[in-house]
Amino acid sequence: MLQIDRLKYQLDEHTQRWKKISDDLARLHEVHDNETRVEEKIRLEPAIKEKQKQREEVELQLQKVEAEIKQLETQDLINKAQQATKNKAYEKAIQLWELILNTDPDNQQAITETSKLKLQLDQQNHAKRLIASLVERMAEIQPVFADVVKQLNNPSAEISLISEQTQRFINNELSAEQYIELCQALISTPSATASNTNYKALADRISRGEIVLFIGSNLLQEYGQNATEESQLARSLAEKVGYDTFSNGNSGNNANNSSLSAIAELYQMLPEFGRKSLLNELDKALPSSTDANARIKLYDSLAKVETPLVLISSAYDNLLEQAFLKSGKKFAELSSIIARSDDYDIGHVVVRYSDNKEPERTYIEEELSRLRLLEEGYSLIYKIRGTCKQDAQSDALTLAESNYFTFARYGKKIIPGYLSRQFRDRGFLFLGFSPKSWEDRLLVNTLLKKRQHSPEPCYTIGTTLDKMEAAYWDSCHVREYKANLQDLDDYLAEAVL
Repeated sequence: MLQIDRLKYQLDEHTQRWKKISDDLARLHEVHDNETRVEEKIRLEPAIKEKQKQREEVELQLQKVEAEIKQLETQDLINKAQQATKNKAYEKAIQLWELILNTDPDNQQAITETSKLKLQLDQQNHAKRLIASLVERMAEIQPVFADVVKQLNNPSAEISLISEQTQRFINNELSAEQYIELCQALISTPSATASNTNYKALADRISRGEIVLFIGSNLLQEYGQNATEESQLARSLAEKVGYDTFSNGNSGNNANNSSLSAIAELYQMLPEFGRKSLLNELDKALPSSTDANARIKLYDSLAKVETPLVLISSAYDNLLEQAFLKSGKKFAELSSIIARSDDYDIGHVVVRYSDNKEPERTYIEEELSRLRLLEEGYSLIYKIRGTCKQDAQSDALTLAESNYFTFARYGKKIIPGYLSRQFRDRGFLFLGFSPKSWEDRLLVNTLLKKRQHSPEPCYTIGTTLDKMEAAYWDSCHVREYKANLQDLDDYLAEAVL
């Protein structure tokens, strides 16, 4: 039995029970009202109160089931609307989003998508009108006709110039020869660089919230800025604990002891140091938003995007969050509990609101889904490894080897289902992330399993791939996107002006 069918069956049962209790209550009231004996009236009153209590309980159950049915029906409409959009059936998609607005007028996702789709529908209809006019003069522009039609039919392409020149040709403001020459130049000239990378189209998709960005801890280095690398942190901790045989390289007998996770494990096991001291050391070493060299243009651009975004960060610092706070962009920071305690279990999720709508709180998976964070206009920043900042929840920090072992064992449970559901209809782009270590590859493997049914491929930008990394990405079906991170930054900055 489907979940919605089960809920409708429950709804019917609760409704029948509510009717029966109401009928019983009505009869009791009638008997009470017609009774002339005071002692008998008094005897009936507890029974009436009990029936009233029973009906109130059933009413609460009815409200809960009705809300769950509404949520499922709304999600079904959203899925159908998104599929219609993929099929370029914009009118049908608009109708579906408007059905959602009929029952939920404040649904921000429906409002945003309806507005965007109406614009796309206007563009589609305009393109159809242009193509219909071009068909009548196809013989005059034979050399470019097929390419122009292809461009006009491609909603992801930058067609404004093509559209403008086509309209001029239709209005007889350009001769056929002039139009052919212009179109050949526009179509054959790459939109951004010699690599044929359409930065503008990619930046526009990011600004529309259509791509999940996985932001790696190497991002500062990608900008040529000085930042404390994990290897530097590891060496610093090794020196503090007097670990003289610590390996600075990636080979040799001590290679397995050279990672930050290995040193962190040792550091927190020693009685004279411990986990709290470990977090203090790392917090002091992490870049701060007050550091002159810690400004990241990408973060500033993302903070200006109006649409709620889905972002995953493997960085321990909070530079991304600080950029959003400075810009006033609403977000909810999520991090997963990886250590059991009396208060919570592995897989529970810590939520912190940027606007302090509620105090920091730990939710179970079912509660997280009901928060409807994206629908309420909050961007999601999922700290996949947690954060080392002083005020952060330390039980949601994947840092030491034992933490990664827990992550490996419970990865499917640790990544929130509410987050992974956002992967289905979005692209996925790794930025400034290098899968050199087994810990980094563990994070990637766990995430990719959560989006294995997504129709869109994954890409990576901003890493210098060595042979091992290239082979690993290839095995995961993650493609290298031939783009320059700084160039993408420039286009994204323009897109959010």
